[in-house]
Amino acid sequence: MPIQSSEIIWKKPDEDSDTTTNGGRITAVASPSDTANNDFPDVSQAELTSGLTRYRKRFVKVANDADLVAQQMRLYIRTHTAAAEAVTFFPGAQRDTQNDITGAERQYGAGQLAADVAAAAIVITVNTEGAALDYFKDGDTIMISDKTSVFDTGNNREEAVISGAPSYAGDQATITLTAGLKNGYLAADTVVASIYSAGDVKALADNYSVSSAAGTYDDAGNPVIVDHIGSVEQTWTATFTSATAFDVVGDTVGSVGSGAVSGDFAPTNADEGKPYFTIPSAGWGGTWAVGETFTFQTHPCAVPVWYKHTIPPGCAAFSANKAWTGVMLQSA
Repeated sequence: MPIQSSEIIWKKPDEDSDTTTNGGRITAVASPSDTANNDFPDVSQAELTSGLTRYRKRFVKVANDADLVAQQMRLYIRTHTAAAEAVTFFPGAQRDTQNDITGAERQYGAGQLAADVAAAAIVITVNTEGAALDYFKDGDTIMISDKTSVFDTGNNREEAVISGAPSYAGDQATITLTAGLKNGYLAADTVVASIYSAGDVKALADNYSVSSAAGTYDDAGNPVIVDHIGSVEQTWTATFTSATAFDVVGDTVGSVGSGAVSGDFAPTNADEGKPYFTIPSAGWGGTWAVGETFTFQTHPCAVPVWYKHTIPPGCAAFSANKAWTGVMLQSA
């Protein structure tokens, strides 16, 4: 069975704040869809008056029990905000925090079709959330959709490629496409969004390191197996307590138990009910001594992204404002 929509889960990072330590690694805490303030807090009147830029990090986790690869994952803003501010996103890293944001990151966002277009049109105009955000670029693949939601089985949605840099009149972009549209669209019903391609997404282990005089580990022939549900971003160290036994500690989760070279070692992530990883017994070789170590890193089956909420000074209040993100996977 292919990956189901219910297996795509938004997860929160170590910290949600407005400080430099905001963000960090994935946690087991979900960021529920279609829930007020699940990403950003309410904006105060003082913040509306002065303006602000606020960031929140989220992870798109694929919690598939068969450990299927999420092929060619792509993300886009499905509906832009209705108010005068903007919500865009940009790719993150598994461990980065707000301190790592430079302000020069490539933004992805959405706008509203500015004028009706007929099928075969190669030029469209889009009311963006700000020309300075620059989220439509030459060569981009964009989404054009008049669907009412990501689950809408009617109406139209198609992708197109931008030919040349868009031109702007104020915040309105004029975009030339490499080929004519397959469908016609009404401006009032149509969202145009830039697409971020995350590629194939899977959990994995890497950065293997052996510190031993005579012990070995065959990571090429017997790599550490990483569970798509239980995996976390972590550096793990197995320290030998005898010639055949070892303790394993994660750099943030701490001790996860003891194992032996005679059997597979698969400690359980109690938050998820699945193993963090499995070290196959077949990988061990040579002769190990007390105090020697085997180190590796694991990475979750998740795509990290940063949301950027930009509120211009003097922005008017708007109730029940929201933005939606769409996730697409390649069909098997």
